[in-house]
Amino acid sequence: MPQRASDAHPRIEEHVGAMAAVYPYSYSIASHIRRPARSDAPPGPPDRAHTKSARSVSAIADILNCTDRSELSRMRLPPPTPTAHGPRVDVDLMSKFGYTIEQLMELAGLSVAESIAAEYRPGKVLLCIGPGNNGGDGLVAARHLAQFGFCASLFYPKQPAKSLYQSLVRQCEAFNIPVVQDLDAELQSSDIVVDALFGFSFKGTPRAPFDKVLESLRATNKPIIAVDIPSGWDVEAGNPQSTGILPDMLVSLTAPKLCAKAFAGRFHYLGGRFIPPEMAETLGIPAYPGASNCLRLQID
Repeated sequence: MPQRASDAHPRIEEHVGAMAAVYPYSYSIASHIRRPARSDAPPGPPDRAHTKSARSVSAIADILNCTDRSELSRMRLPPPTPTAHGPRVDVDLMSKFGYTIEQLMELAGLSVAESIAAEYRPGKVLLCIGPGNNGGDGLVAARHLAQFGFCASLFYPKQPAKSLYQSLVRQCEAFNIPVVQDLDAELQSSDIVVDALFGFSFKGTPRAPFDKVLESLRATNKPIIAVDIPSGWDVEAGNPQSTGILPDMLVSLTAPKLCAKAFAGRFHYLGGRFIPPEMAETLGIPAYPGASNCLRLQID
């Protein structure tokens, strides 16, 4: 489970200059280390947030083989290749490195669940699931969130006939995760919402029934966590027409997509520790500390 550190400790960061070469804004990494609390942030668990502070800082220092906390300073990484993101990454992972789509979904969904657990206390979470791979990531995330103590439910209006997705639904059923039908009622009773509707291949205007789903998500005041790409956004242009959702958290998978420049929510995480070192070096991805599958990114 990701650890948190209190605001009393100095921030432990890596300045990712490499990502700025592709995504022309500056990131810094603070793996599960919070900034000073915002007045509008949902309250976190006070016992875990403060009693484990010293242990968290010490553990991260040990991981990085640093005996002096002052050694945990900004580190620059080589620039990534601008074309190595989105669909190309998935193709290379499967064709060049031998990954399967099932593996990628499992690892991506775990990264999403860990990112959510790092920032939100366990409660009722509604996962809105689309018909493609982004939806598959959401189904996996639901199962892991249930194991992390969240009460998960699925809104899955268009279920594919492919055995992959049917198997993921059966796995959710084994964890007593229901598929619900009344979206608006579930939104009202949920604490947070996961947007796993559309991924980086989305183009144009959403068709029924997803046009109404996006309307409901735009209207809700519940915090939304977007998986890889906020639904209704273009992977490169972002949300220029303001027709997409506005998430509280964005979990970028493998590497942030160009549209992440327009993200204005509170929490931006990176999930993708599973990529091989060769690809990580090409993309300029920083090392993940400890056993964590996600990194918190912060916009300077």
